[in-house]
Amino acid sequence: MSPPTLFSGPIPQYLGECRSLEILDLCTNKFQGEFPAHLCAHLTLLSCFYFCENYIFGEISREIGNLTSLEELVIYSNNLTGHNSCINPLEILRLAQNSFQGSLPKELQKLQNLTNLILEENILSGEIPPKIGNISNQEVLALHENFFRGFLPKELGKLSQLKELYIYWNINYLEGHIPYLIGYNSNLSVLDIADSNLVGNIPPYLCKYEKLMLLGLGSNWLFGNIHPLWSENLQNLSTLDMYQNRFSGSIPPWCRQAREFEEAALEMSLVTWEIAWDFGGLILVGTSSQTERAANGRKSFFPVPYLSSSANFIVFKLVFNISHNRLSGTIPNDLGKLQMLESLYLNDNQLVGDVPTSFSELISLLVCNLSNNNLVGPVPNNPAFLRMDSTNFAGYNDPIFYV
Repeated sequence: MSPPTLFSGPIPQYLGECRSLEILDLCTNKFQGEFPAHLCAHLTLLSCFYFCENYIFGEISREIGNLTSLEELVIYSNNLTGHNSCINPLEILRLAQNSFQGSLPKELQKLQNLTNLILEENILSGEIPPKIGNISNQEVLALHENFFRGFLPKELGKLSQLKELYIYWNINYLEGHIPYLIGYNSNLSVLDIADSNLVGNIPPYLCKYEKLMLLGLGSNWLFGNIHPLWSENLQNLSTLDMYQNRFSGSIPPWCRQAREFEEAALEMSLVTWEIAWDFGGLILVGTSSQTERAANGRKSFFPVPYLSSSANFIVFKLVFNISHNRLSGTIPNDLGKLQMLESLYLNDNQLVGDVPTSFSELISLLVCNLSNNNLVGPVPNNPAFLRMDSTNFAGYNDPIFYV
């Protein structure tokens, strides 16, 4: 099969004369040049305008205001640097992965039909304006990987239709607590505010998010207990990220039902844990040291799915990481029941005893690191263990042999 043809050069002038156009998709080519203002003069019927993943630069032209029927503007992955106008009927605005700078424009609050505002991976700065809570129809709000500072506005709680909120990786310029009023949004399926320098306890109202599928709280300064009532409500949770905080107490019961998780990223750092497992777990006590993450960087854990706006659901891996703590006790036999488990990191703890024979039933296991514990006895004779090198068993008290 021959590779697809990629168009290059400026976006052609003649497209601006196709007055009956309703959808124009120029994505994933090699078009280059300034924003195509010539397309904005006569295309009054245009409702969807896509030219993502090209080489367009400069400011969005004022002429875009002439596109009075425009509902979707998707122009991510270019090199656009400014904005001049907004369009009232707009419902989806995706400007991610450009070079937009400065504060969020005040004109955004005029977009009352907007459901998706996706601005990640730009150079936006300043405070997140409270008036963003006036865009009442928002379902997806993605502001991550920018340079916002200050507090998360409590007005986010006014977004009663919000399903997905991404504000992680804001280069440690944010501060304060998780806004209280976020807790009243019963539609939320994604809350990712990791790497945002937030402090305080996990608000107890988070346990009310019955639709929550992804919860990202990692690399903040959160502390206290993890709410025990979550086991009764967070039945849809598939991705959990709470590494590098200062939590204490026990892991709630839903974490014992790891068969339900597609990815449980429980890298725990600076945490005092008393872990009691009823299913596939450990009875472990101790205070952790610094963790090493199982994945190479945060993006491999959370490719942004925008679940509400995509027809394709992302399949997460099942990863369990409790490495680099001071966890003690034996590895329970029930851990072998997690037959979908792909990565298991128990290294750099104080675990003792044998490797459970049930580990031979981990048919999906690709990686298992047991190093730097006080384990003894044989290692299961299954493909995953046979292909591991000696570094996965460093510090093992007995010579390695398989059964």
